Amino acid sequence: MTAIDAHAHYIPAGILDAVRREGDAMGVSISPGEGPPALAYADGTRLRPFFPRLIETEEARIAAMAGMGLSMQVLSVWTDMFGFGLSAEKGTRWHRVMNDALADLCHRRPEHFAWLASAALQDPVAAAAELRRAVREGGAKGAAAPANFGGISLGELELDPYWAAVQELGVPLFIHPVDLAPGPRVRRWGLTQVAGYTFDTTLAIASLIHSGVLDRFPEMELFLPHGGGALLWLSGRLDVMYERLPAAAGGSGAKHPPSHYLRRCHYDTILHSGDLVRTLVGMVGADRVLLGTDDAFPPMDRDPLATLAAAALPEEEAALIREGNARALFGLG
Repeated sequence: MTAIDAHAHYIPAGILDAVRREGDAMGVSISPGEGPPALAYADGTRLRPFFPRLIETEEARIAAMAGMGLSMQVLSVWTDMFGFGLSAEKGTRWHRVMNDALADLCHRRPEHFAWLASAALQDPVAAAAELRRAVREGGAKGAAAPANFGGISLGELELDPYWAAVQELGVPLFIHPVDLAPGPRVRRWGLTQVAGYTFDTTLAIASLIHSGVLDRFPEMELFLPHGGGALLWLSGRLDVMYERLPAAAGGSGAKHPPSHYLRRCHYDTILHSGDLVRTLVGMVGADRVLLGTDDAFPPMDRDPLATLAAAALPEEEAALIREGNARALFGLG
């Protein structure tokens, strides 16, 4: 039995090597200090130090995967790294470095890793060009975008050239939350990860629905982490407000109620509950759910196959979630 982790993060050594060599040209540097490295950006942004497992050796990551019963991971970098305050030129160069490092890893270890490409949304035309390059030349299996850009939800940004490229290439768009400066209500007790991130995803997909992006690009499919955030659980309330919100108060630009778009999305199993995974499958269908871990962050599912087993699904549905859906969505063969 094989299993594919559709949601995992990793920073190849080549990225940090590039920062040391040419960081000034990209507006990115490594902060001085002992312990795991941390990135700093020309706009003054400083990130938390990398979790050690995020920058572990390739051999260590492959061994950890084997310990979880995983044969492959679909990788993206840490969304906080995207460089939201960089100029479009520097941001484009930075994302090219990150994409090239992931491409190199996956070309050398194709039996273990596939990857998702990022791009600098500061310039949507350049972002579209970088995505096309990453997919056509680098073998990226999808796109990775932040749920918000500088606090603005994706659907409120003018990104049609980028959405057009995602649809044209026929790859899924992975929307991952980001919060560089958590507010006071989520700073304690892990509430950024529990609630802040999941509602960031929810706001992003709701904005894409209401702004009409999913109608303008009807073949673009989305992959939402952490079981889709609160989207499914709030879909009834979203529908009610779609019907009742007057145009003067910012009525929706969507052609259909929000629940119509639920099966335009794919969802991972990172819910830490077999009961919730079973409920997720009941709401969207087993063909829309993929195994995930969120490796290597603190809330990761350290035993994703046990979570799936606890859902007590029929074997044909469990097999889709374990491997089949990831192969189909990402074109893994």
